[in-house]
Amino acid sequence: MANMIMIDNLYPKVDVSELCIAFGKYGRILSADIEYDKNLISVGKGFVHFAEISSAEIAVKEMNEEKNKLGNPIHVKLIENREKNNPRNSVEPDETKIFVSNFDLSWDECDMLKEFKPYGTIIEVKISESDGKSNGYGFVKFVESSSAKGAIEMLNGKMINNKQLIVEPFIPWQLREKQRNSLDNVKVMDVEWNNLHVKNLRKDIKEDELKRLFQNFGSIISVKVATDEKGQSKGFGFVCFKKDEDAAKAREQMDHFTYKSKTLEINFNQKKSARQKYLHAIRKDSKIRSFTDGREKGCK
Repeated sequence: MANMIMIDNLYPKVDVSELCIAFGKYGRILSADIEYDKNLISVGKGFVHFAEISSAEIAVKEMNEEKNKLGNPIHVKLIENREKNNPRNSVEPDETKIFVSNFDLSWDECDMLKEFKPYGTIIEVKISESDGKSNGYGFVKFVESSSAKGAIEMLNGKMINNKQLIVEPFIPWQLREKQRNSLDNVKVMDVEWNNLHVKNLRKDIKEDELKRLFQNFGSIISVKVATDEKGQSKGFGFVCFKKDEDAAKAREQMDHFTYKSKTLEINFNQKKSARQKYLHAIRKDSKIRSFTDGREKGCK
């Protein structure tokens, strides 16, 4: 039975809670999801799984092609069980696509096109943005995989405007997750799943500003910016949520988010004893590089 619907053409900032509010009036929802790309940017597609097929059918009838706060308009249709034919489960690397980062924030897509078009015919160029400002990374898709390979070989590490360009194969986030989750070299204990360790903060950020940055994700118990003996910020802090799931959502959405020209690095906080064990493991195994969600991320 097709109890699930797919909603397309969603606005980028629509989240799961808004989907549940909009479609909850049609019946009991078992699950809901928003699909994101590897950089946790919405692709404008969502899914709602109802307990009853009749709820899904009514939702499609009443919401398909409607203009509302979710999209203008949204496209809603019935689909089979997503797990049976889920692109996340069968995703393959795209050898014609490359990931480009660490370029000048003044670059637009025309600058990107100019830099990469000597290596082959380009289908698509995209620079990631937040609030109309470049995040300093993007994507280039060629017609031929050989063009992508040539661009990587020639441009990775090139200095442009005093910045060393990073050009590497595009790996869908689903595959990165599988690779990361397969590394069980260290068993990390004593993780505070509701407490986020936020790195790479501006030195002038205050605790109330840090709280405002995360408060939309859920109820916050405490916020702390780490300081030295002179009271100066060390460039990192902690945001402790009341609920683990709110912390997980905040980490998912905000890790590698650019805020005031600084790219945030966010992990669940480890207690000191666990962190010491982890650092000891790093010294023994060069493949382990950073703590993420209770497992380790391999070398990139």
